[in-house]
Amino acid sequence: MTCEEVGRMLDAYVDENCSPEERTAIEAHLHSCTSCASAALRRLQMKRATREAAARYSPSPDFRRRIEESIRAKQRPAHWFSWGRPLAALATA
Repeated sequence: MTCEEVGRMLDAYVDENCSPEERTAIEAHLHSCTSCASAALRRLQMKRATREAAARYSPSPDFRRRIEESIRAKQRPAHWFSWGRPLAALATA
């Protein structure tokens, strides 16, 4: 594989979304190319850091419930209001 091919497939490789054959070819290239290996390492570190940050800043179940209730409460009046105008116009006619 060339550096360009590996570059296009690096995200899939880091996310483990490539075929076993592609994985083998990419790993063979990474063993011989320090530039691509460095890029793969940076992406892997970014993925791990993102996963750790997501776990650290996950909302509590109570917070999630309050947000969902707030969204539902805001959606209800808009729904009834959208039907209210045509019904009012029909009643007036």
